[in-house]
Amino acid sequence: RILMNMIFLLIWVVVASVGFAIAVPIAMRVFNRMTPGIDEMEELKKGNVAVAIVMGATFIAMALFLVAVVLK
Repeated sequence: RILMNMIFLLIWVVVASVGFAIAVPIAMRVFNRMTPGIDEMEELKKGNVAVAIVMGATFIAMALFLVAVVLK
């Protein structure tokens, strides 16, 4: 029984990894389209904390959404 649980855990880790690998670029594109005229990466290089907070919150929200979909 423990071995089966470990196998299912590994399968879900792979599924979640693939999901995140697909979702992160999509989230970045959506975020870039929502903020026209702002180069987020350049602002992060300048040390703009506000942009970092908003991008971090976007990634956390995307991760929570993906976890809810995977667990359902």
